[in-house]
Amino acid sequence: MTVHSHISSIAVIGAGVAGLACARRLQSQGRTVTVFDRGYRPGGRLSVRRIALGDGSITYADHGAPFFGCTDDSFRPHLQTWIDEGICAVWNTKQHVWSNDELAPDGTQEAIFVGMPNARSIPRYLSESLDIVGGTTVTGMHRIPAGWVLCTESQEKVMLTSEPFDAVVMAAPPQQTARVFGEHSKKISSKIGNIKALPCWVHTVLVSTADLEIPDVLRVSGDDLIELVVHENAKPGRPRDDQSSLLVVYARAEWSASMYDSEPEAVGRAITNRLLMFLRSITSRSVELSEFSPVGAHRWGLARTLLPLSSRCATDKESRLVACGDAYGGSGLEAAFLSGYAAAAAVHSLHC
Repeated sequence: MTVHSHISSIAVIGAGVAGLACARRLQSQGRTVTVFDRGYRPGGRLSVRRIALGDGSITYADHGAPFFGCTDDSFRPHLQTWIDEGICAVWNTKQHVWSNDELAPDGTQEAIFVGMPNARSIPRYLSESLDIVGGTTVTGMHRIPAGWVLCTESQEKVMLTSEPFDAVVMAAPPQQTARVFGEHSKKISSKIGNIKALPCWVHTVLVSTADLEIPDVLRVSGDDLIELVVHENAKPGRPRDDQSSLLVVYARAEWSASMYDSEPEAVGRAITNRLLMFLRSITSRSVELSEFSPVGAHRWGLARTLLPLSSRCATDKESRLVACGDAYGGSGLEAAFLSGYAAAAAVHSLHC
């Protein structure tokens, strides 16, 4: 479909789910879209870690978002398409909570979904046919009569400026959006200025036993370090290993913030030691530290938004700027996708 509008070229900054959903919808409307992202691969927190096993084989662990839900009817058709395309599947598992030294089923039991064969499949699908400039950080921008010009820096520290764009969409955490949009849009900056986000350390551990007898999804209550433990092998489509169990451990936001500048090795040791205590309490066997093979810890700097905005995106029509992401209208993959779709609709309204 060709759009008869003078808003024809759009820059989307951020190739996470929100940015990809926005760019994909804009492109389907006939607009020229360029996506910029500091990473070489699209996906944001739908990231995976490549793991070499002892027998020489390779496996992968979702060490960003562990899974996602679906609560909004407007998201269901997209989710169903992903399921039909084989890039996503429902994870039929019971979630549990460890609290006061007791294990109990999680009362919510909402359906959860995972990418197939791993989380990277979803951004790979969303980015098909999109023009994505990877390995590039947008450091600022300025306006000329022809539109917005972006100032970029490559990972090799090469500074460049872009061709002018009619409109710019920032699909990133509010703190990053404020740095780029800044004085160019006081309207957006004032709206997102009070949104805060906390980090999350994630540690992947390979345990040399396949019979840990722990739940597939274990939420931890009352602990100041560990919040969630996910048994990666139990996800649909993941290879089963008779010799080991692959666990992904998510630390609490407050603890992650206190360890923000720590070395990954030190963070990994702290999480591993606490995990060992839990496994000895939960399972019927004595788990030894010698059975642990830490794969690595990773820090997500702005992973958890505190008090997201109620609106799906923020728009400055006069400046032709739009902001979106999973801090708008909720948090998580579903919120990010719907925010990106709303941002595309906002761009469509700029010419009105």
